[in-house]
Amino acid sequence: MNNGISTTIVSVLGGIALLISNASLALQSKATSTVATQAEQVQAMNKQRVDSAPYSSNRVKRNSKKMSVLKDRTRVRFKVKFKRGLGIANSDVKWSVRPVSGKGTQLKRGREATMRLKPGKYVVSLRIGDFKKTQNVTVKRSRNSVQTIPVSAKIGIVKASSNFANVASSDVKWTITNSKGTVVSRTSGKDLKRIVQAGSYKVAATYKGNKKGRNVTVANGRVGKTTIHMPTGSVKFRAFKGNGTKQPLMEKAAWTIYDARGKSVSASSKNNFRVTLFPGKYSVVVKTRGKKQKKTFNIQSGRNSDVVLHL
Repeated sequence: MNNGISTTIVSVLGGIALLISNASLALQSKATSTVATQAEQVQAMNKQRVDSAPYSSNRVKRNSKKMSVLKDRTRVRFKVKFKRGLGIANSDVKWSVRPVSGKGTQLKRGREATMRLKPGKYVVSLRIGDFKKTQNVTVKRSRNSVQTIPVSAKIGIVKASSNFANVASSDVKWTITNSKGTVVSRTSGKDLKRIVQAGSYKVAATYKGNKKGRNVTVANGRVGKTTIHMPTGSVKFRAFKGNGTKQPLMEKAAWTIYDARGKSVSASSKNNFRVTLFPGKYSVVVKTRGKKQKKTFNIQSGRNSDVVLHL
C-alpha cells in the first residue's frame, strides 16, 4: 500500500514539473518575441530618421537662403507728405516701385509704404486720385537701419456741382484739363469730385452732345469749387385711351424722342415719365397696338412742360 501511494505521489509531482517546464518555455518564447518586436520598431524609427534627414536639411538650407536674401536687402520706407484736411484715405495713395534695370515691381497702398529692396536705383511712382508723380531714387546698403525716402505732393480737390437732377449719371461726362491743355481726368456722374495737383484747370460737362465748361483754381491743400449750369428744361409725357379721356393707357408702348436734326435723344417703354432736355424743338413718336402717333413740342430753359397723347 505504501508503495502504491509513493508511486502516485511521484507521478503527480512529475506532472507538476512538466507543467512548470512548459509554462517557463512559453514565457521565454513571448519575451523573445517582444524583444524582437521592440527591436524592429527601433530599427524602423532609425530608418525613418535617416530617410527624413535630407528633407530636414533642405528646410534648413531654404531658411538659410531666405535669411541670406533678406540680409542683402535694405528696409526702405516711402513716405508722402501733403496737407491734411482733404479727407484722403490710405486706399487712395498708391505706390509702385521698380528697378531702373530689371523686373520685380512692388505695389503698396498708404501714406507710408515699407519694402525690402536690394541696393540700387529705382523708379518710384506715386498716384493719389488723378495726381501722378514719378522720381528716381537710390537705395543704399543697410542691414540694421531703415532708409526713409520722402515724396512731396502738392494736391487739392476740384469739386463741381450741376443741375442734372433728373438725368442718368452715366449720361453726364466730365473732363478736367490743366493749363497746358492736357486732360488729367475723365469721369461720369451728376457731380464731380477729384483729387488733382494744385493748379489751374478747366472743368467741362457734356450731356448728350452739349458741352459747357468753367475755369477753377485748386490751391495746395484746398478745395476748388465751381458750378456747371446747363440750360435745360423738363418735359413730362403721358398717354391716355381714346380721344379726350382721362383713362391712362395700360398697354405697353414704345416712346422715342428726336431732336430737330432727327437724332434719337431718349426712349422709354413707360406711359408716364419725365425727361430733361436742352432748349429747342423736338418730336416724339409712340407705337402701340399696331398704331403710331407723332407729336412735336418745344423745350424752354428752366421751364417744365407736358406732352399728352390719346391712343
